[in-house]
Amino acid sequence: RTSGVSAYQYPAMPPAYAGAPTDPTAVMGRRIGAWIIDFLLWLLLGAFLGPTPLSPFAEYVDTNDFPSVECDDIERVNDLSACTEIGDRLYFVEGGEAGIAFVVAWIIAPLAYAAVQGATGRSPGKALFGVRAVDEFGNAPGFGKSLVRTLLWVVDGIPCIIPLVGFVTGLTSNGHRRVGDMAAKTFVVGKD
Repeated sequence: RTSGVSAYQYPAMPPAYAGAPTDPTAVMGRRIGAWIIDFLLWLLLGAFLGPTPLSPFAEYVDTNDFPSVECDDIERVNDLSACTEIGDRLYFVEGGEAGIAFVVAWIIAPLAYAAVQGATGRSPGKALFGVRAVDEFGNAPGFGKSLVRTLLWVVDGIPCIIPLVGFVTGLTSNGHRRVGDMAAKTFVVGKD
């Protein structure tokens, strides 16, 4: 016979109903997809700025015409040069153009990314996958917080290119936050 008294100190939670709110930060699959898109766009920008056939800055040497020339030779002769061997050609960017490419890829692009994400909470990848970055109050994070998130990819991206630190902290932390999110006090949530 039951006396109507529960063994638990508090009444049990009512069963969840269909459509019950879930954790808005549980969007790791979409975050990974968004990161892949944003990373591919950054690589594409690098292909247009760096020593590749796509770059308007790149020059090349045909190794069929000059078989003894290697990238090390080009880098040794030119200041700030970058060189890549693709097929039988050595593509290189030198001097002022290499400086411009560096500034655009490593300073202007991250600042523009932080500005757009700060104002809207979205990057191209986040917009495509239906997620956005928000502050503690659910608003767009603003430029400062977005810049902190962006700069801390240096930590979250360890080891190089495969963001293992960001992935592990995103899976294991409260709110699914990577190091950049924790430092900036931001979250990534589904757009709804």
